[in-house]
Amino acid sequence: MTTLGSVLRRVSSVTLAVAFVAMATSGLVMLMVDRFGLQLRMHPVHNVFGVIMVVAGLLHAAFNWKTLVAHLRLRRLMTLGILLVGLMVLLLILGLTKAMDGEAIRKVEAILSAARQADH
Repeated sequence: MTTLGSVLRRVSSVTLAVAFVAMATSGLVMLMVDRFGLQLRMHPVHNVFGVIMVVAGLLHAAFNWKTLVAHLRLRRLMTLGILLVGLMVLLLILGLTKAMDGEAIRKVEAILSAARQADH
């Protein structure tokens, strides 16, 4: 008999996999193709599937919590996890504290605003 929990577990796994593919492809396109127009076109895909990935990832982690904790009991995997979290925090700090040209940002935001209004 299929339970709601088993259905949600399967749905979260498939959703997470699809969201990963969408995030990976849109992210790689934005990284490798240095054209602002293309990056703007990729942002909706990246943003929407980013939110979907967070929700599916949280569900996936909740459904697989015991297995995740068991993996983290292995010293090497715990060390890897700590290093990756440290790298993420470092990159967030660097990104959020990076000095930016305020005038250039305002110009880009004005262009983005005009482009959004033109789409509607």
